[in-house]
Order: sequence, then C-alpha cells, then structure tokens
Amino acid sequence: MNGSRDTYPANSLIFIYKSQNVLESQFSIYFMESDKDSCERIFYELVTDGAILPTRAIESSENYTYFHAGLKTIHYNPKMNQLDDSSIKICILHEEGHIRNQYRTVLFLILLGIISIAIIVVVQANLILKLVLVLSIILISIWWYVLFDEYQSDLFAGRMLKEKFGVGKPSVLLEKTLKKLPSSRLSRITHPSVKQRVKKIAVTVDQN
Repeated sequence: MNGSRDTYPANSLIFIYKSQNVLESQFSIYFMESDKDSCERIFYELVTDGAILPTRAIESSENYTYFHAGLKTIHYNPKMNQLDDSSIKICILHEEGHIRNQYRTVLFLILLGIISIAIIVVVQANLILKLVLVLSIILISIWWYVLFDEYQSDLFAGRMLKEKFGVGKPSVLLEKTLKKLPSSRLSRITHPSVKQRVKKIAVTVDQN
C-alpha cells in the first residue's frame, strides 16, 4: 500500500505466467463445453481429469436404451441426461472400462476358436455330436465372459471414482444408479444382478 512496485525473481514471473495460461485454458474448455448436455459435459470433464483417454468420443443416439461402448466411442440415449451427475459419471466410466478391456475380448474369442477347432479335431464322435458340444461350449463361454466383462467394467469405474474423485464407497453410488435404470429380459441374462454387482464392488473396492 506504500506505492512501491513489487518485484519478483525471474523464475517466479515465469511460474505466474504459466499458471495464468493454464487457468485460461481451463476456463476456455469450460466455456466451450458449457452448451453441451449433461452426458457430454461430464464426459469432457472426465477426459480433462484423466479418467477417460483423450482419444475417446461421445455420441448421442436413440439406437441404444442406456449407454453403450463402441470401439472408441461412448454412445448414450438422450434420456440419460435426466440422471444426476454422479450417476452419469459412473455410467460413462463403466463404458470406458468396456473399451479398455476390448483387447481381452479379442484374446478370449481367439482362445475360444482354438478350443472349438481342437474339439472337432481331437474328440472321437460323429460330426453332429461334435457340433452340439462345440456350440454348447461357445454359448456357455460367451455368457460367462459377458458377465465377467460387466464385473471388470464395474471395477474400473469404482476404482476411478475412489482413486481420482475420492468417493469412499462406490458401491453405494453403483446401487443407486442401477436402480434408476429399469432392466429388460435381455439385460437380466447378459448382466449380473444388482445385488451381485454391488457386493463385488463393496468387497473389492470399498474395503481396499
């Protein structure tokens, strides 16, 4: 207040200048995405926070009931914007988990193909019995893997919420979110029950 001009070391001025640029870029991102709907806004926030890879994209589509993971794109039904922010966040992270696990899916399918061919070649039985056996193994294996992949995607979302966003009990948020999403006959076959999924997160994420 004495009218004298404050002085700073040269390196301090550089630090202040860089910090100002970072803040300006963050504000630019915020204003650029402020006109997005809730799902897109939260998606870009997750990208900024490093929870989702920057190579991902998000797309609104009425072809899907809820959320869906493509090769690198997360699709969502516009109705999902009615969910609260925390529920949207765990759903998007869950789909990111599916995308990151795609390499495992490819390996699983290759292994399943090798096993199927081996059965046809090695097993001593007529062709019809071989085909029935192979088809049964394929169906059971795929069903098991689909359930396994759902668990793994839940785990990814739960760990991200706990490690990056300080959510103490991701299982509570998962349960709240799943109860908001009405299940269909198909989803009851291809997804573990809400109770099973919540218990898995509670044991593997909440308590660690």
